[in-house]
Amino acid sequence: MTPLLFPVIVAHGQQITEAEYLGKFDGLFAPVKINSQPQFLHKSGLVLIDKIETQGYYGTVVGVKHNAYGAINNAGKVIAPFQFDEVHIQEENNENNPEKNYCFVITKLNGKYGAVDTLGNVLCPQEYDEIDRLNGHLMKVRKGDHWGWVDIKTGKLLQEPVYDEVDDSYVTAYVSIRKGGKVGLAKDDGTIFVPAEYKWFEYLGYDDYSYFGYQLGEKIGIMDGQGRKITPAIYTRIKRGPVPGTFAVMQNGKVGFTDGSGTTVVAPQYTEAHPYGDVMLVRKGKVGVLDKQLKEIIPPVYDEIQLYNGVGQFLTESVSFETKWAIMMTPAFLIARKGTLYNIFDVSGKKLLPEDYTKITPLNYRGQQLLIVHTLQGKHALLRMDGTVILASGADDIAEGYGSEYTYSDDAAGPDKDNFVAVVKGKRIGLYNIKSGKEILPARYTGISWQNSNLLTLRKDPDSSGVANAQGKIICKLSQYGFYTPVDTNRIVVINYPGNGSRETKLIDLAGNTLYVNSKWEFREMQYSKMLVPEKNRKYNISYNNGLLKVWGENRDNLFLDTNGKEVVFDEFLFVGDFCNGLALASRKGANGNELLGIINLKKEVVYPLTATDMHTMEGDLIQVDQDSLRGVIRQDGSVFIPVKYTSIDKFYDLPFYKVGMGNHYGVLDSLGHEIIPTVYNDITYNKSATLFEVQRDDKYGLLDRNGKTIIPVIYDEMETNGGYQEDIFPVLVKKDNKYIYLDEQGKALPFRSDKLKGYND
Repeated sequence: MTPLLFPVIVAHGQQITEAEYLGKFDGLFAPVKINSQPQFLHKSGLVLIDKIETQGYYGTVVGVKHNAYGAINNAGKVIAPFQFDEVHIQEENNENNPEKNYCFVITKLNGKYGAVDTLGNVLCPQEYDEIDRLNGHLMKVRKGDHWGWVDIKTGKLLQEPVYDEVDDSYVTAYVSIRKGGKVGLAKDDGTIFVPAEYKWFEYLGYDDYSYFGYQLGEKIGIMDGQGRKITPAIYTRIKRGPVPGTFAVMQNGKVGFTDGSGTTVVAPQYTEAHPYGDVMLVRKGKVGVLDKQLKEIIPPVYDEIQLYNGVGQFLTESVSFETKWAIMMTPAFLIARKGTLYNIFDVSGKKLLPEDYTKITPLNYRGQQLLIVHTLQGKHALLRMDGTVILASGADDIAEGYGSEYTYSDDAAGPDKDNFVAVVKGKRIGLYNIKSGKEILPARYTGISWQNSNLLTLRKDPDSSGVANAQGKIICKLSQYGFYTPVDTNRIVVINYPGNGSRETKLIDLAGNTLYVNSKWEFREMQYSKMLVPEKNRKYNISYNNGLLKVWGENRDNLFLDTNGKEVVFDEFLFVGDFCNGLALASRKGANGNELLGIINLKKEVVYPLTATDMHTMEGDLIQVDQDSLRGVIRQDGSVFIPVKYTSIDKFYDLPFYKVGMGNHYGVLDSLGHEIIPTVYNDITYNKSATLFEVQRDDKYGLLDRNGKTIIPVIYDEMETNGGYQEDIFPVLVKKDNKYIYLDEQGKALPFRSDKLKGYND
């Protein structure tokens, strides 16, 4: 064994093993070759194995060494020595119920089984004929034909093997035991809870195990969580009732109801009973509903009843009282059919609609429950749940977003947008205010788009448009080749094509008065400078901002209109962009004739100096500023975030870091613009899973943490990180002085090295 040729601390103080090659880690292991034998090195550096057999959730590994099986835990400790004929991992990784998780290892030698925990402690000596998982805290063991059980954590034998079969009962908190063909229940310590004299135990919907069913012969009874018989075994079927402590029981083909004391509450009379939250759907020839007190709130006179929750989702039978599903499975209303007619009931049994309909379709519109109903006359109506008519005739559906025949957009509608609903009639849409119950626009349009809280654009075909207000008054009638864009709550830009190839653009008020006309105005609803607009608002059309509207396409790049249509010119500047929050991009001519950009306010005061040769948006609400070959970053208010002194600035995707460069040297700034890594490296990448920076300098590699602290010095000629899925990047494989070694997360070397990196053909 030889010491390393370069200064490095060796983990665990072990001597160095010379290998014929080393390969990079891929998860828990790396391929290595020692003494002409290919092997796998565990990431701890403590164990070499010949073959990886299986790997568990918690990093426990079954492997082969010298043709014998053994097991290693995640820390690299051998917990089952490599001497067994078979080794198996038994484990559970339940994220929703972590209390059910476990992990242990079963070993087999010369036909006998034993078990160890993940620390290598012996749980079961090598003397059993079979070992398996029983539940989250017990394992079952067999000797001969009989089973017992052992504590998973301590290895204590809690029950000697005396039963024909043992298993997790699933319907109680106890162990299911079978002896002589009969089933009983036992506690973890082996104490008999229910003698083995039953055919089976049944789940009744109680996940707290407060009640379960027991079967004698072909009949079923109810037993409580203390093992007391609540009813004799006289029923052919039992389900949970509407509330805990109630049961639907079938006897002689009829269903009645019993309480938790075994008292009959409702005599057997129904042919079916199905629980839905805290009500029961029952059948007695026809279908009806019982409430939580088991009273008929809807008599069994209906051919069909469907139940829905508070968001309009159709419900299926809920066999369990499990609380995590309770809200979703709780009925809010019912749709009942008698013959060909339908009506709505609430969960108290109250009929909600004054008349019956041939079809009812529930619609949940932004938290408001609405109904589409079909009348006997063949008309479609839109109703509230109480039967109040929103639209008396013609509602086929509710329009949201884009359809094949229509478009409805309300992003800009303001705080009252949920009061409005677009209704589909055939291939057209209209608009209704469901708060007031008034029709705003009849269903004759293919497109309705809110431009602000007061004005909407209307379309019937691609070549015509109009404008209405929020009360439905038509401000601009639909006209072919006439295009209207509201730019304020009371101002509209109109583009007309008179027919002689010319174009006329003007600003009008709601009365149709022309406030401004300019044939050179190249107005486009989405054309405006968005650099100072908050990212969330950039999807909206151009509009007045701070009382000004920019005129694009005119000879003057600094021309605006006030709300009266009067021209406002910023003569002091070559270009001025759209204002937002009182600020706008502006430019002037530089000394060499080039255009220089900055930010001004409404008073024409310079907020950020007009010195930038280019400006463009970055992620979020930041702006990159270029000054010839140098870069910086400012905020939308003109304040400096990163000074203009770098040749490149790039944000790491989805991370609060910025990679900055000075020529061919790079560093990193944090989310506040503070330097955490100086600009001295030739390349920097970020490993998100490990939260480390991989850096390169003068053809040397290393690792830094997210604060810039050195984890692996930048002195290595090569560096390969761990390539395992969802694994840490350590150990890393590095090369220095023509030697390959592994380094752990503390920068310490594992006790292996080689002159060669494993190749494709090795």
